[in-house]
Amino acid sequence: MNALTREARVLWATLLLLFAATPAAAQIGGSAAGMGAAEADEAEEARLPWLEEEEEEFDDSSMVPESLRAEAEAAVARVQAEEAAAARVIIDPDNLVDENPFIVADIPTMQGYTGLFRMPTASALRAKTFGVGFFIEYMSANDFIEEGDSQRRFNGHVGFSWAPISKIEVFAYVNARSATNSSAEPSLVQSVGNFGIGVKGFQPINDMVSVGLMANFMLPAGADQVGASFSSIGAEIAAMSTFDFNSMNIPMRLHFNAGFILDSSDNLFEVELTPIERYGQGVYGYNRVRTALGLDFAVERLTPFAELTLDIPVDAPCSELSLQPCVSDEGFSSFPLYATLGVRASPAKRLMIHAGVDLGLTSTETQGTPAAPLWNLFFGLTYNIDPVTRERVVEVDTPVTSQQYAPTTHVTGRLVDQITGAPLVGAQVSYPDTTYTTQITGEDGSFQTPNQMPQTELAVVITHPDYTTREMTVTYFPQHAEGDIEMVHRLRTSGSTGRVNLDAEDVDAIVSFHGQDADYQEVVTDENGEFAVALVPGIYTVIAAAPGHRAERYRFIEVTDEIRPNIVFNLHSNGPLEQARLERDAVVFDHDRVFEFDGDDITDESEELLTQVAIVMSRYPQETFLIRCHTDATSASRDESRARRRCNNVRRQLVALGVNGNLLETEAVGGTEPRHPNSNDRNRARNNRFEFLILNTDTIYPEDGDGETHDVTAEPRRIDGSSRDDDDDDDDDADDDEPAPINRMDLIRRNR
Repeated sequence: MNALTREARVLWATLLLLFAATPAAAQIGGSAAGMGAAEADEAEEARLPWLEEEEEEFDDSSMVPESLRAEAEAAVARVQAEEAAAARVIIDPDNLVDENPFIVADIPTMQGYTGLFRMPTASALRAKTFGVGFFIEYMSANDFIEEGDSQRRFNGHVGFSWAPISKIEVFAYVNARSATNSSAEPSLVQSVGNFGIGVKGFQPINDMVSVGLMANFMLPAGADQVGASFSSIGAEIAAMSTFDFNSMNIPMRLHFNAGFILDSSDNLFEVELTPIERYGQGVYGYNRVRTALGLDFAVERLTPFAELTLDIPVDAPCSELSLQPCVSDEGFSSFPLYATLGVRASPAKRLMIHAGVDLGLTSTETQGTPAAPLWNLFFGLTYNIDPVTRERVVEVDTPVTSQQYAPTTHVTGRLVDQITGAPLVGAQVSYPDTTYTTQITGEDGSFQTPNQMPQTELAVVITHPDYTTREMTVTYFPQHAEGDIEMVHRLRTSGSTGRVNLDAEDVDAIVSFHGQDADYQEVVTDENGEFAVALVPGIYTVIAAAPGHRAERYRFIEVTDEIRPNIVFNLHSNGPLEQARLERDAVVFDHDRVFEFDGDDITDESEELLTQVAIVMSRYPQETFLIRCHTDATSASRDESRARRRCNNVRRQLVALGVNGNLLETEAVGGTEPRHPNSNDRNRARNNRFEFLILNTDTIYPEDGDGETHDVTAEPRRIDGSSRDDDDDDDDDADDDEPAPINRMDLIRRNR
């Protein structure tokens, strides 16, 4: 009995101790479990001296002695300290060894900052690393700035960058240039000591997008001095964004820049520079807004890249004494524009070799702008220095569970037309937000989803050019499932209706729909002035025209599977309709006064004529038209510039009327082909004209064609292919003779 009572007391005390100090009690209990029965009894007596053999009850307040309580609390404190230390172990991405040291995306450029060739990127060197680069540029050309000249240029650059902390970069650079031109005196133009310094920072928005800012201060040097000139200090402020597609397993980055360059380098010289000197010194005469777009692919040992840089002049000089035209007169063609193609190779860790070509796309030389070379080769060598000892990431294999070997299923779908039930061939079945390959349905219209676990849901998008896009979610069942999926045809659900109200009742109106994707439809109103047409969903410009009435236009009319717009036109009389018509290889018309004399803006009365020209052109969506603009011959350079602006205005108006801009070309003839002597204002006004010529007429008039003449009021075909008139009456008018074919040169001579 005493032994049983003793064992019960020991058990009761042990439970109380576990309750009071769980960590310590667990260790004590584990030790006692490994002892023999007799040794356990002796241990319990030593540890629980407050329990007497005959004692039936004990005081709860003295359940644990002070010495054992302190030992338990110390054990608990040690465990908590170990857990807190483990919680403080945070992986620093800037303190890890590169996963692949041969993939170096962020390295210094010849301007010091990390980027491509001309543009910085929203990224930086790794924290506490340095980057240094050496670059050279070379170009040569004949007849470059002046006819008969021989131009050579050699530039050298040294760039340096340092990342003191994560996402911040400090950079500097120095360069020297040397240029020779055989037509200059002296022939050598050089400068040494151009210097720049700046800072750049960026911040990731998410795993894909980063944004940044850069400030760069430039101290240029000139040929007639040594060292930098503080009176010519310039600055560049740029905003950057980078889209990194590596999170989607695509080794590609897309970069955008927008900024402002404050350029005071023209203050280096007290006299106006010649074009040869301006190019040799690389000096601009104005400030600039800079925009840039870049793309690079960072793969192992190789990083190809491309970029496009455009400078928009601000307050460009315009002097009447200069032989060069003004930037404001020439417009976009004179803006500094460069395209760069390059590649970086990594023969060793953190070492990169650069090579590429920089192409000048500026087509017009103007005041204050250095000449743009057709090509400029560049070579470079950069190295990233990392003085920090970094940790290596160790990948741990995930243990395979039995669930990964559970049976999978798939779903088989068959796409069919909703009305006919015929299988849908050539439809694309894609799975968004996954890496699964897009599938194309075959002759039976079927597809099969990738294998998945039961109860999994997978998003599916089905597209076809002639059918409405369908988005759906597929649920996987334990067994394979299959079934038909009905698709709705676009033309059976999309279209437009409307009415045309006319002042005259004996004419029909023509309503034409010009789609943004080169789709064109034309319909004739019925006896009640109403119309209906089937259309592919999209955005349209709609024009209604009738003889003797002023045309009316609606832009940006949206047609969808659910939206069938009803359009009402009210056309008012406005004298005889301009008769724009197609004759062999040109669109001809009754009068060609489109611009005010000595002006560039299209007159109000000419908008009607261009509307008719747009309708004629839209009937031949595969043809390319040439717009030729003439002026009077008062000043060759001024007339050519004015003719170019007029051509651009006419082209812009035709595009607004629905004509495909890719099929419109322009030719600024100027005053080289006068129709009348420029002896008075009346003749000069008549010489201000334009023409529309067809560059290829083979598809309109085959070799055995009859030279048929088409005008805007000719009988258009209905959607079903029939003529506008359903009667079989033959007209025996005197105008049955076919017109003789007219070629381009005949038309030009006749217009003269």
